[in-house]
Amino acid sequence: MARKGLVRLLGQIKWPGLGTILLGLYTLVPDNQARIQFWLGAAKTINGRVGPLVPVLGSPLFGIALILVGLAYIALVGEKRVIAKHPIWPVLGWIVFGGIFLGFSAILLVGYTVTQMRQMGPRHLTVEQQALLKQALLAEPDLSTRLWIVSYPECFECRAYAWEFAATVNETPQQMQKVGVLPFSMLGGGMQLSTDWRGVIVGAKDPKHLDNYQTVLTKALDAAHIHYSFEPIDFLLSYRQPPVEAVVLMLAPVEG
Repeated sequence: MARKGLVRLLGQIKWPGLGTILLGLYTLVPDNQARIQFWLGAAKTINGRVGPLVPVLGSPLFGIALILVGLAYIALVGEKRVIAKHPIWPVLGWIVFGGIFLGFSAILLVGYTVTQMRQMGPRHLTVEQQALLKQALLAEPDLSTRLWIVSYPECFECRAYAWEFAATVNETPQQMQKVGVLPFSMLGGGMQLSTDWRGVIVGAKDPKHLDNYQTVLTKALDAAHIHYSFEPIDFLLSYRQPPVEAVVLMLAPVEG
């Protein structure tokens, strides 16, 4: 009896197609897509074989393709369908859906695990992340004249991590000057430090309207799969004529 029930369940044509559609819709939700891309990037840093899959699985087109495949399955497969009515099709549908779901979930789980492990210990730029940052920073050789890398006060781990960013910028060909790491107090101007700031922070008064330099920095962080947030850290470089806004990259604690 149980066997007949299982066969009947596997033979229900709507479930493999419906599951594929729901998976596609899940990947298209903006918040979910941001997490997926971040976890895929983390998984890529420990296994280069995942690299070619990241642009595919992290693309909105992947979710759209899943939805179209699911709709096609529901429309074409079944006992009453002329095109694909052989009983093997529902079984193949479950196999394909299960393979996609398990493979996709396994890669995301690896990325999530790597992210959690990194938060438990000191942060470091991997060799691959350094290479990706350098490649992206080539787009704006003048960035180093506007970039201020700042470490959170009384956080040795933040300062060490910040110096890795500074070293990466300094090793990037064509950057016009060397950069260092400054304490938050150097920003001056009566700016208040927030105890809620966490992780890698890009200073921006309006994240929706970044200037060219801020855009280059955020694209570099995205390319290296480094998660960041925006905070209203505004600092003018008064020694420039006319004064210009600095591009602030702050390294704050990840917890505590």
